[in-house]
Amino acid sequence: MATPALKLGAFGRLPYELRLQIWKQLLPALYMSDHLAILRTNKSIYDEITNQLYDTFDIHISPSLRPWIVIRSRQLQAEWTIDGENDWRCAVFKSIPFHKINLAVHIEAPHPEDPGQLILLWKKVNVLVEVLWKSRSPFKSIDLVFEKSHDIDWQTDGESTKSIEHIRGGLPDHDIVFMPFCLLAHVEEFDITPSSHEMEKAIDWGFLNYGCEFIRNNGYSKGNHTMYNSDPEYEYEVCAFDDIDALAADLNFSLDVHLDDVPGPTANKLRLKRFAKYFVDGDKGESPYMQFILGILRHYPEIVRRRDIFLYNLFNRHEILLRMHEDICDDELSLRHTWNQKRWYQRFPNGIPPLSMPDLVEQGYISDKPLDPSELSSRFVEFLGAVQHWVSNMWRKSFNTWPGLVYCEDWAQEWCEDCQVTGLTFGCSDCIDLEPVYDYERSEGLSE
Repeated sequence: MATPALKLGAFGRLPYELRLQIWKQLLPALYMSDHLAILRTNKSIYDEITNQLYDTFDIHISPSLRPWIVIRSRQLQAEWTIDGENDWRCAVFKSIPFHKINLAVHIEAPHPEDPGQLILLWKKVNVLVEVLWKSRSPFKSIDLVFEKSHDIDWQTDGESTKSIEHIRGGLPDHDIVFMPFCLLAHVEEFDITPSSHEMEKAIDWGFLNYGCEFIRNNGYSKGNHTMYNSDPEYEYEVCAFDDIDALAADLNFSLDVHLDDVPGPTANKLRLKRFAKYFVDGDKGESPYMQFILGILRHYPEIVRRRDIFLYNLFNRHEILLRMHEDICDDELSLRHTWNQKRWYQRFPNGIPPLSMPDLVEQGYISDKPLDPSELSSRFVEFLGAVQHWVSNMWRKSFNTWPGLVYCEDWAQEWCEDCQVTGLTFGCSDCIDLEPVYDYERSEGLSE
């Protein structure tokens, strides 16, 4: 409905249709600070613009690397593309007042023969949920719409599709991509639309139904209290949702482990991206990936013991990273102590195949010559030292006849009891300044 012209000042002289085109051109950058002034002109202009904007947003997430996420406004027929998790539009999008907007999140089905697509969808959905969560806004309504991707559905021959087996006992794809939405709070309405009648009939709706009720009841903030809690058919869901953060961490860690081995072009690209972004560019040694791993070790050790006992996959992954990094650096010693993400993409334009050491040596991706720990950057060795100390403690806790006995290096005697049990100081405010001293020669698997 058009705003009375007298209340719009000079804009009131323009036809409503022309004003609508002006607002449409402004919207792609509307929430950047340089473009907010027009919303402060007067209340009538604010109302006319926001009434066009705050209708329904369709968010499209595909199992392809590009585009990352596409956002469309139904009312204005405007479209914005977010190219990656570091795109500036992510920060802009979180400033939108979602309590005025209906969100429809469309997720296309992954191809089961390219299981990396499921991991990619998991990453994309988590980025979206993080953006929504950081908005600190209540949500008017969210409709999760499962979509077909060409002829690929979320069910295959009357059964839920499982692109990767053995995820928490066999979670289907639709449950995995739905789970991050359960971390949202203050959602007034949350609904799920199946991709087809076949999907509606084929899948087990238990996890989805329970999750929807959990979201509507603000379960993430108020606790796991739904109308299904006393229903014995939902015993698994009740247990899983009692610690929803642990469930998210379990899926995150499990999918990261599976990424080592799953085949396909999407997984190859994701393995490359994981290695390329292992550290931030430069020589500071900052590693978001290491922080992720150390956080799991500290807060959810039982997940690690279930999914990667003694961290075999992690040590294998880390050694392959070191060997590939050495190959990228060639004989330029100065490069070994710096990180350049661009070099990884130049060296491996088609991605990195599954992380089998013998296969990678045979295919010429890495060398099998022994690594010299003395030539490694300290950040590599310190990370391995922390992880190996954690493994030592967990091994002794698991198999020693005195459950409370903990292995502790001399330099760790000053740590708090929790850090001694955990085997690392990451995430502890009391021990953060107590620097460990790791022995280069004890970095198993590097000098043998």
